[in-house]
Amino acid sequence: MNYIEIITNIIKNCSSDIEFDFNTINNILINIHSTTNYYYGKVVPLFNNDGLQFELLLHHNIINDLISDDKDKVQHSHSVIYHELYHCKEIAITSQYINCGKAYLDETMSTTKMLLFSTAVKQWSEYYAYYNSSQIRGRDIKLSNYICAAEAAVNVLHSKLLEVSDIQMPLFFINDIVKFIQICVMLSAHYNSTHG
Repeated sequence: MNYIEIITNIIKNCSSDIEFDFNTINNILINIHSTTNYYYGKVVPLFNNDGLQFELLLHHNIINDLISDDKDKVQHSHSVIYHELYHCKEIAITSQYINCGKAYLDETMSTTKMLLFSTAVKQWSEYYAYYNSSQIRGRDIKLSNYICAAEAAVNVLHSKLLEVSDIQMPLFFINDIVKFIQICVMLSAHYNSTHG
């Protein structure tokens, strides 16, 4: 078996573990480190006439670490893959009930309603992915880092609230709200999945 087959089989097995149809993954792309767009993993849903499919983007270190001799690196890589596959599973489930394509495909949010809808859809997906992947592999989240980040975000929000009128809500302010929500979602999902 060659390198690509080994990696593909690992991802197939992870898909099977969570009862997600691996065949809906259209591409598995490997991201080489970029200073402008760094992530361990990312899912891009593809809404088309053939039905919902996904592109799974994984950082090259995650791929390489899957076959490492270092047990911690292997576990971290599995954790990232499960997390991304749970995004796929959640989007597949949610898209049966609402048209969430606009939340993922429309980068320009022209209305407050669309911005809130997009934020809600994406953060629900984040909660679902963190909650479920934490139960399987245990995330290596350092809660103190997230708590500090959440406190910093609250301080920034508070100072900007003092500066901004009730009517005007600039984009930088909205981005701060979204960042705070993201941190809270990750914290609560991780806590709920491992508590008790």
